[in-house]
Amino acid sequence: MVEKFTFGIIGSGSWGTALAKILTDNKNKINWWIRNETSIKHLQSRHNNPQYLSSVFFDTSLLQPTTNVSDVIKNSDCIIIAVPSAYAVNT
Repeated sequence: MVEKFTFGIIGSGSWGTALAKILTDNKNKINWWIRNETSIKHLQSRHNNPQYLSSVFFDTSLLQPTTNVSDVIKNSDCIIIAVPSAYAVNT
């Protein structure tokens, strides 16, 4: 059996939420950077993203949501950046 990657998703808008759903439906583990703790608590208790694609429900046993982007990066095999370019900060 092929070992699954652990994916890291940076961003929890509609694009990040859709990618998280596709990946968890395929039994991949996700480290997911979500900007605020309130959304994380909602996701953990109600199994959906309250702001984007709220009709989509997750198997939360496959999700590790966090507000710490460094944790997502260091604990993932593959990183997906799903932040709109308008919100990306110049470095």
